[in-house]
Amino acid sequence: MKRVVAALVALGLAGSLAACSGDQAGDVPSPKGATASPPPRDPVTVDVTLPAGVDPIAWLGERAFPLVAAQDTGNPNPVYSPLSVYLAFGMVADGARGNTASQLAQFMGADPLTVNQAAQAIIEAYAGYTAEVAAEAAEAAEETGQDIPPVVRVANSLWADDNMTLLQAYLNDAATYYQAELANLDLQDTAAALEAINGWVDDKTEGLIDSILVDLDPAARLVLLNALYFKGTWSKTFETYLTQKGDFTLASGEVVQADFMSQSGELLSYFDLADGTQGVVLPFAGGPFAMVLALPAGGVDTVTWDGNQLKTWLDAAAYTQVNLRLPKWEAATGTINLIPVLEELGVTDLFDSAKADLTGLGAADGGNNLYVSDAAHKAVVKVDENGTEAAAVTAVVVAEAAGMVDDNPIKLSFDRPFAYAIVDTDTGVPLFLGAVGNPTA
Repeated sequence: MKRVVAALVALGLAGSLAACSGDQAGDVPSPKGATASPPPRDPVTVDVTLPAGVDPIAWLGERAFPLVAAQDTGNPNPVYSPLSVYLAFGMVADGARGNTASQLAQFMGADPLTVNQAAQAIIEAYAGYTAEVAAEAAEAAEETGQDIPPVVRVANSLWADDNMTLLQAYLNDAATYYQAELANLDLQDTAAALEAINGWVDDKTEGLIDSILVDLDPAARLVLLNALYFKGTWSKTFETYLTQKGDFTLASGEVVQADFMSQSGELLSYFDLADGTQGVVLPFAGGPFAMVLALPAGGVDTVTWDGNQLKTWLDAAAYTQVNLRLPKWEAATGTINLIPVLEELGVTDLFDSAKADLTGLGAADGGNNLYVSDAAHKAVVKVDENGTEAAAVTAVVVAEAAGMVDDNPIKLSFDRPFAYAIVDTDTGVPLFLGAVGNPTA
């Protein structure tokens, strides 16, 4: 992603803004916008040094993963989308000022403009991975045998209350960098608002996630949503007749029977680290995406999610003959509260009604301070012989304050807890991060 952002800056595209209009917003109406200028954006210094070559989204995503998993209490198969969280809070950061903007910049590893440019580059890069393109390729594949590319959908939206006036400059940024759909609605009519918001979520995730919010703060003035959907076919699918029951040993020592898929003697991108961690990188057909699977010698609890772990695994991978056994699994989170996660990583003012500075968004008609009262996340992943389908949603509610080849195949069986990620191998961006503690759960 850094290469993409650098190219944007070099081309002088960093400052280009497009006017926001109802036509750009699609089938939903645009919220009211003021012509007033936003408060000036003070330069934001990012006092963090990312590991060399590490993407900021991977850096954020890894550090947050253990904290997110802790919020999903009792789930043996935690999963979430760093990309979804990054894009949702990128839209928040664009409207933040002062210390609130500085804290978000530290969390995201980049100043707001750089985050915006990165978001724009990602959304544009993934725009061609549509269901229509995949369907056409599937039809042609019967004759040509060509790969079926994955479907990747990134969608953003803003839902503004009738009592909220968004600044036109913010609306321009939302349209330009995030291609956000924009709508006005009465957030105090909770039932109707939730039906509209959750309906959007259900549609953008192909029904994998049917809702993200179950209630709304009475003081809610703006809801920012990101939805991410991924569906990819393995470059080499697993033969279903080779799938057999087998033992999977849980961290507790208990043994359960899981459905294991197999690929025997295949040439795979394999890594074997000095600490005993083994793993593979399984590519998806027709794109730069892959699933990285890691089997740590000491168990998944020993993985160091320091922002550099995924890069370490990817850099160590080399093509090798591997006899692979991998369980099928499905994972779904409960609704994860992201506020404690961000607070642990240094973002505190954003959630304090007295300290938050979101004046770059606009203003509530009540004249009181705006702050984030709720930040929720959900994710779903399904893995089988054909490939992977996954979806994630992040919702942020802004409220108004009261007032190389080896001839000897390596045997690798993922028959105990393991970690995984769905990554863009061109950029290192993790679309999803997860761990499997019990594939039968």
